Amino acid sequence: EKDARAAVERAESVRRELGDPAGLRMLATAHDDLLGLRARVQKGEELVRARADEREHAAAKADEAREAEEAAAAVLDRARLDHAAVDLARHLHEGDDCPVCGSTVERLPTVDAAVLDAAERDHRAAKQAASTSADDLRKTERAEEKYCTLLDELRTQVAEKEAVVADAPAPDALATQLEAIVVADEAVSSAKSADDAARTAATEARSRRDEAADRESRARAEYTQTRDRLASLGPPRATEDLVADWSVLVEWCGQQRAALEEQRATSETERAAVDTERTAILRRLVERAAAAGVRVGDPPPVGAIRDAAVRTAAEAESTRDRLIADRDRAESLLAERSTLAERREVHELLAGELHPKRFEAWLLEEALLALVEGASERLEQLSSGRYAMALDDKQAFEVIDHANAGERRLARTLSGGETFLASLALALALAERVAELSPGGGASLDAILLDEGFGTLDPETLDVVASAIEELGASGRMVGVVSHVRELAERVPTRFEVRRGPDTSTVERIDA
Repeated sequence: EKDARAAVERAESVRRELGDPAGLRMLATAHDDLLGLRARVQKGEELVRARADEREHAAAKADEAREAEEAAAAVLDRARLDHAAVDLARHLHEGDDCPVCGSTVERLPTVDAAVLDAAERDHRAAKQAASTSADDLRKTERAEEKYCTLLDELRTQVAEKEAVVADAPAPDALATQLEAIVVADEAVSSAKSADDAARTAATEARSRRDEAADRESRARAEYTQTRDRLASLGPPRATEDLVADWSVLVEWCGQQRAALEEQRATSETERAAVDTERTAILRRLVERAAAAGVRVGDPPPVGAIRDAAVRTAAEAESTRDRLIADRDRAESLLAERSTLAERREVHELLAGELHPKRFEAWLLEEALLALVEGASERLEQLSSGRYAMALDDKQAFEVIDHANAGERRLARTLSGGETFLASLALALALAERVAELSPGGGASLDAILLDEGFGTLDPETLDVVASAIEELGASGRMVGVVSHVRELAERVPTRFEVRRGPDTSTVERIDA
């Protein structure tokens, strides 16, 4: 057992010297990450060079387009100088004052604007090409900048990982050390298993030793009791050797047996004579007891006749007292049984009513009934008295159609607009009654969001719904509405209008 414990301590000492495997695995992972980052940096450098080439090509095209635009502009300027009269005539109208001589233009001159128009078309085309080339250049510059930023981030990560593994062993050394830790852990586990086995074996050995000592103690006690029973006959003296003592005692008992057998035969003869005389005397006593009405065994022991008589009288008196007590006890128990039966019926009834599942279902049913009651009132207001709300025997929502002879319909059969009104009625009822439905009355519903559903309402119903929403907002709650219905939106005191543009959408806050 000590050797096994020492082996465990040696294995654990070796394991402690190898260090924490979590830290080593972290360093090994850092090495792997560093290799991957370096590969990504190399790939990023290639991509940056490619983007730089694209930028240079785009810059050259932009320069060419800009030069072409400048040339077209120069051609246009020369054409306008060469054909100034044509250019001026294009902007004149009959009845205007001439910007040159100041006289009224009575008739427009006939001019040939083909050359000037061609110059303007060429200039517009060159300008558009220059704008497109400039956009392409900006795109390539942004792409190059993006890749450069990503490359810088990768280089930063490489530097961080290099700092982590700067003083760390090489990956092969880390792998070797981790394998050594695995072997050391297995050695510790094996040593502990051997230690547990040794401890178990030692415990079993001690148990067997204790059992043997206990058996020896019981055997010694048995020997002592046997020798004490024979003390009057002078048995041999006891020693420290239990087996030898038993052997000596058995041999001594054999020697004593012969003499005792002779004494027993003589005693048997004398006992038989005494028994014969005793039997005759007892028989006469039995006959006299029978004549006195006392039954005794045949043949009875000495003193049995007197004892039987006294016992018979005492038993008769005790039987009488016991029967009287039993009668009184039976009457008391019958009365107590009736009371307990009544209490049991009450307890069983209360246990059934207060069972957790049934009590919770009862509370939920009461809360749902209260909610439907409030929702029914709201729905009648929203539908101008046409609809009310109720629950069927399966606790499903029903709508009562007063305009159709009180017909009851499940909520799922309603149209889109009707379903919206029913849902809004439930939401409004919940907002009003959430405090009284919650445990302790501490809950509150401070905000309600209504998403669409207004487009299916007719103008009259929409006005009722809008009034209900305004009333709900006036009570201190925040009410949010999402809708495309302009009539409803204009009644909201503060709204955010979303407008879609050619490239993006805008949001504008409008306060009434």
